[in-house]
Amino acid sequence: MIELMVNASVQSVPIDSQPYIDLLTLEYHKRVAAKMAADPEHVIEKARSNLHRWLLAYDRGTPEAWCFEEWEELLNTLSVPELIAVITEDSDEGQRLRSSTPFVGLLSQEEKEEITRRYEKMELLMARAETIMETAYDGALVSRLERFENHLRSQPYINYNLTPIRELLARLKL
Repeated sequence: MIELMVNASVQSVPIDSQPYIDLLTLEYHKRVAAKMAADPEHVIEKARSNLHRWLLAYDRGTPEAWCFEEWEELLNTLSVPELIAVITEDSDEGQRLRSSTPFVGLLSQEEKEEITRRYEKMELLMARAETIMETAYDGALVSRLERFENHLRSQPYINYNLTPIRELLARLKL
């Protein structure tokens, strides 16, 4: 499982759980967003092509087609920066939209596997954070937490809320 810092505590997110899948799909879409920023015509055309193909299987206006029609409307009405904001929004609404994403086929198998490997590797790092946080203060704790925070910052494509670590460091330095 991956351990995520929440309110100066550690919250477990088991691999293959819905929160874990949500993290992976958010990361996938952050990478799609980078591709969209670099080549919006290609990315949007691929999404439109996927939607067109999928909508052929359903009658328009039916519940089965609604999520695809919603994406079609978003692609037709939003600007590129607005689309990027929508697909990378870290919220329930963002997760809902990503669950029926038309932005498939834009990352290579290697890119998708690298996302998964990075998140699985973070399991070990976050488990170490839990151990550090449970350790009695011994003078070395502050430097260990600072090194851990710096390591998390150095991880490309992975965004963690480092506020709990910073707050804990501030309390320990008093």
